Amino acid sequence: MSYHLDDFDYPINPQSIAQVPLQDKTQAKLLVVNKDLTFKHSHIYDLCQIIPKDSLIVVNNSRVIHSRIYGHLPSGGKVEVFLLEEILDNLDDSSSCWIAIGKPGRKLKQDTVINFNDITGTILSKDQNGQELSTFKISFNLSSSSFKSWLEEYGRVPLPPYISRKDTDKSLDEIDRVAYQTVYAKLDGSVAAPTAGLHFTQDLISDLESQGVQFASISLHVGAGTFLPVTTDNIDEHVMHSERYTVPRQTLDLLYEYKSLRRPIIFVGTTTLRCLESFRLMCEDSWERMKEKTDTMQRTSLFIRPLDSSYRYHPFFNTALMTNFHQPKSTLLMLVASLVGLDNIKSLYQEALANNYRFFSYGDACLFWL
Repeated sequence: MSYHLDDFDYPINPQSIAQVPLQDKTQAKLLVVNKDLTFKHSHIYDLCQIIPKDSLIVVNNSRVIHSRIYGHLPSGGKVEVFLLEEILDNLDDSSSCWIAIGKPGRKLKQDTVINFNDITGTILSKDQNGQELSTFKISFNLSSSSFKSWLEEYGRVPLPPYISRKDTDKSLDEIDRVAYQTVYAKLDGSVAAPTAGLHFTQDLISDLESQGVQFASISLHVGAGTFLPVTTDNIDEHVMHSERYTVPRQTLDLLYEYKSLRRPIIFVGTTTLRCLESFRLMCEDSWERMKEKTDTMQRTSLFIRPLDSSYRYHPFFNTALMTNFHQPKSTLLMLVASLVGLDNIKSLYQEALANNYRFFSYGDACLFWL
């Protein structure tokens, strides 16, 4: 049996989609789901009572770049460019080269020059796939480090499409710059936030650490593909987007220690799970191979989804996953459905909606014990 895309649909009222972050992150609701699928309603501020004291919490420390930029063509027409990923093998130190998408796509042709405030970008080449949002390579007349500094000042936070923002609503821009970034973000590279981590504050982390919980990190740079719709009716035919990741040796050593001692390991976010599952599959579950591959950049196109109603995906490392509520028909919903079952996920989501949980990036969270 193969699942179809409509199997992953569920009804959601637009009013349930969080449009702004909570002023106090720890006030977010938390649906705690046990192995036997019993559950209780809780809050993020209860995590110190929920997480066992001998646990390891693994987070994604990728930092969201301000990847949405606006410019003008020589004719004066307005364009929007959404940066996807920097081309790291660019040999010209005086320029910064990126893969991007943009609107209006029909005007963004090879050799087009775009003016952005005090810098320019030149389209080097474009994918000829006939789509409005086909990707292109664009080079900016600043070095990589200088361009990233420019982005921090002039770029806009790449909020997902289900969060409505009017161009004139400047009051929320500064809020988004802080709220759409985890407090432990370190390495630039994501164009969408690893949103489960948005619930953590420095005080909450300190409180957990004070009771013996350890934290470790990986880096998976979330791509815009996380929001692209699945277009194939048979989900097995979906081509998963590619993302870059790195697993530090220190994190692997802690994972080995906690797994050997059978202590709880909690992953924060589907990106963390996808990263470490990709890593161990690439290394064929060999700890020695994993050690050899630590601290090196890898790529993953891993698509975790349920195969049938009785199928359960069993992650190699972790015993729990903390994650937000995901969009209908999304690959992220398919991932969590593979862990606990599609019908169970739908039932739990309806329970959350009935209890006024806030959904998606700025919304509330679940904690699944696996």
